[in-house]
Amino acid sequence: MKKSIFCFLLVNFMVGGFSLVYASKKIPKGIIVIEAENTKSNLGEWKLRTPNDSIFVKEAGNNKHIEFTGGTINGGPAISPLEYPFTAPTTGTYRLMIVCNKRLEGASGDKCNDGWVKMAGNFESGNEIPVADLKKNEKFFGGAANGWGWGDLLDWQGHIKRPALYNFKSGESY
Repeated sequence: MKKSIFCFLLVNFMVGGFSLVYASKKIPKGIIVIEAENTKSNLGEWKLRTPNDSIFVKEAGNNKHIEFTGGTINGGPAISPLEYPFTAPTTGTYRLMIVCNKRLEGASGDKCNDGWVKMAGNFESGNEIPVADLKKNEKFFGGAANGWGWGDLLDWQGHIKRPALYNFKSGESY
C-alpha cells in the first residue's frame, strides 16, 4: 500500500477563481502547508483581505487571506496565476487539498466555486490522470458557502471528478 501524504493549500473561492488563507497549526512530518498570502507572485486580480474588510471570511489564519476578484460569477479563464515553489520533504503520493470559501453573491451553490491548479516538476500521477494534464490548468473546485470548507477534486476533462494526486520525490523542487 502506498503512503499517502497531504499537501494543504488553504483557499477562498470567489467569482470564478479562488483566494488563499493559512490556518496556523502544528504540521505533521511529511505534510506541506502553503501560506497563500506569502507568495512572491504579483497578486494581479487577487486582493488581500483583513478583518477590516466587510467581506473578510472569519477564522482565516493570521487574520488575513487573499481573494480572487477576476472573472465572472460563471467562471472565466485562469488569469493572475500565483506560484508556490516547494521541495518535497519525503517521497510519496501527495493529495492537494484546499481549504476554501466560495462567496456566492446570491448565485446558486454551483457558482463561484472553481479555481485552476497545475503542477510543475519531475513527478508522476498518483491516479489515472496523465502527467501532461496535471502540468496544465485543470479546474479545481470545492469549499463552503458560509465559512471555510475542503476542496479536493479536479474536474478532469470537464466532467470526471478525481482527487489531485501527485507522486513526488524527496528533495525534488516543484
